[in-house]
Formats: sequence, structure tokens, C-alpha cells
Amino acid sequence: MLPDSITALTNLQELDVEGCQSFMKLPEGLVSMKKLTMLNVDKCVSLTQLPHGIEQLTNLQKLTMHTTTNSLSSVILELQSLVNLKELRLKTLNGLSSAEDARALKLEDKILLECLTLSWEWWDIEVALVTNIVLLDEQVLEHLQPNLALKNLEILSYMGKKLPSWMACKKENLWHLTEIKLVNLKKCERLPPLGQLPKLETVEISGMDSISAVDDAFYGDGNGDTFPRLESLIFSEMPMLERWLKAKGEGDMFPMLLRLILIQCPKFKEFHVRPSSRLLALSLWLNNDKLLTSEFVGWQNLKYVTALEITGCEELRCLPQGIKYLEDLSHLYIIRCNNLISLPDWLAELKSLKHLIVRDCAMLSFIPERLKQSPRFHIWNEGCPKLQL
Repeated sequence: MLPDSITALTNLQELDVEGCQSFMKLPEGLVSMKKLTMLNVDKCVSLTQLPHGIEQLTNLQKLTMHTTTNSLSSVILELQSLVNLKELRLKTLNGLSSAEDARALKLEDKILLECLTLSWEWWDIEVALVTNIVLLDEQVLEHLQPNLALKNLEILSYMGKKLPSWMACKKENLWHLTEIKLVNLKKCERLPPLGQLPKLETVEISGMDSISAVDDAFYGDGNGDTFPRLESLIFSEMPMLERWLKAKGEGDMFPMLLRLILIQCPKFKEFHVRPSSRLLALSLWLNNDKLLTSEFVGWQNLKYVTALEITGCEELRCLPQGIKYLEDLSHLYIIRCNNLISLPDWLAELKSLKHLIVRDCAMLSFIPERLKQSPRFHIWNEGCPKLQL
């Protein structure tokens, strides 16, 4: 515990005890610290309760809570009066015993809240997939609807099969959202319909094991551009993802997209979307042998890519022929592809390619002379012991 004398620090604005695993309690006099704007007790696994009267900390703007599962319901009751919160991170939501506990938090009334993290923690995934637990998760998340001003949303390790109705992105719901991160939603059966959100700039989706296609379920209903302001999109750890389909409606798709990252999507083989000419960087962290064959469809839709990064592709022994379609490619990064033996001569035919960076490719031993001798190429080599330039 902290000494009670810490409450004499009446001008203190930030109190951060994250990761103090033996930390059991906060001083009761904490409520005298009226200027406190940030309190972080994340990963304080022994903390069982907040001090009485914490709801009087009316200046509190940032709060990260990680409490034992049997105390979370009482903690939520303490948070009802903290109406000035701008950032709230709730961990161990699997500790709630009923959906009514979630409703009691009244997130929709916290009109200043801009950043929200909702996280479950499951040590045993099989236990988490029991039917009644899945249904409880769905009910809890349904009652954690945030206010309309929310800008940043993270949902972690949620085990429900469906997303809440407030993520349907109808008029005004999540209308100010600029960033969303969905991680380890292993049983979720559909992607959220985010495509019509007018201010969304960053999307990261990881560990959605049941998703096999990116389709209209992701784009949402409506006319006009799809993802009109999205700049960064990441799909990672998607073991069943095979196809990325274009939208059925009219309008541009991803007109502002600058960065697309695909990480460990081992079955991915069809990319039917043609992003606008703004797409600058494509990163592939894939063990996926389909990239090397005619079975992969879609390289021609990526012709505006200016930077391509291929990282950690252990199955890669030669570069995919489809790279020839990347007419604007100026930077090519090849990193930790340990079975890549040589680079193809046809790279010299890519008229825009100027920078070739190879790093930590243990077996790479050959780069064509036409690449080495061309005055327009800059070749960087690091950690490739068999390669002589």
C-alpha cells in the first residue's frame, strides 16, 4: 500500500501504480486530492476496492482499472459519478456477474468520454467459450454503449459471437470515431460495419478466427465513398481469411488509404479491391504459399503501391511474379525471409523501383548483376551473410 501521507500532495495530478501486483489498497484520504486528473491501477491484481468517496474526484479525466473479478461490480458503482472522464480503460470485464452491472456504469451519460477500452481476460479459452458465458459477454457489451463523442475504441478478448447493436454505425452512433482496435474476438461471426463512418482514420482487427471474407458486412450500408477518411488498416492473425471483396455499391473505396498491413493470414488468396492512387505502403507478414502462385488473385489491384515490405515469410524462396504489376513501386523491403535464395532479374524492369533493402535473410546469396550495376538502384544489405555486393 501507499502511505496515507501521500494524500497531503494536494496538487498531484497523476498517480500511476501500474503493474504493482501486490498492491492491495489506495489511501482512504485520496479524495482530498482534488486536482487528480489521472489514476492508473492497471495490472494491480491484488487491488480489491477503490477508496470510499472516490466519486468525489470530479476532476478525474483518465482512469485505468484492473481489479479482481469479485470486486468489479462494486467498482462500477463508484464510477457512476465520474462524469468528467475523457479516457476510461476497464479490464477484467469477465468479472461482471450480470449485464445490469454494465448498465449501471451509464457510459452513454459520460458526454466528455473520448477514449474507451473494454477488455476481458481469459486464462482458459475453453472455459470462456461455454455458452452461458458467451451470452453474458454479449449482454454486457450491449449495455456498455458509449456516448456519441467517442473518438477511440478498443475491445479486447471479447468472446461473444455477435457485436452490439450500437456498433451498427447508424446515424450518429460512433460518428466521431477516428480509431478502433478489435483484438482476439475469436468467436465473432461478422466484421463490424465501419465503412460509412465519416471520421474513421485507423482500423486494427486482429485474432478474429471465424472471419473468412472481408465483404459488405465490413463496408456497411449507404452510398458514397467507403471508408472516406481511413488512412491505416491492419488485419492480423486471421487464420480463416481467404477473400477480400469489393463493395457492391457505388463510390470510391478507401480513397485516403496510405498504409495496408496484412499479418499472418495463411489462407488469404483473393484481393478484389482497388484502392485509390493514394495507397503508399503495403506490408505483408505472411507465411502463405499462395502468394507465389497464380492461385493468388489481386496483385493487379495494387498497382499504385509505392512501398512494399515483405517480412518474416518463411515459405518465400523467390519473389512473387505479381510484383511486376506494381508500376509505381519505388521502395522494396525484404526482411527476415530466411529461405529466400535469390532475387529475380525482372526487378530491373520495374521503372519506378529505386531502393532495395534486404535485411536478415540468412540464405540470400544472389542479386542479379543488372540490379547491382544500374545507377538508379540503391541496394542496402544487412544481416545477409551469404550475400556479396
